[in-house]
Amino acid sequence: MLLAAEDDGKNLEVLSPGDVSPGDPVRIEGSDISEPPQKQITIDDFFAFNLTVKDSLAGLNGAPLVCGGKQIKTGSVREGKIG
Repeated sequence: MLLAAEDDGKNLEVLSPGDVSPGDPVRIEGSDISEPPQKQITIDDFFAFNLTVKDSLAGLNGAPLVCGGKQIKTGSVREGKIG
């Protein structure tokens, strides 16, 4: 799945976690990665989450998203939505 970040209409970019392996999970920073996911969700469930960019960091409800131990950062979108 590809996700994109956008701001007030001036910038749009595909999110990239950087140098990670294909299939590495994206998690909320500080979450327990030893617990397996409870269930698979639908795309509608996924987009009901509040995914945003703040200070060039991708996040969920204000908590940074990480992949491969690194925070997912944006290049051109400083504040905006992810979809």
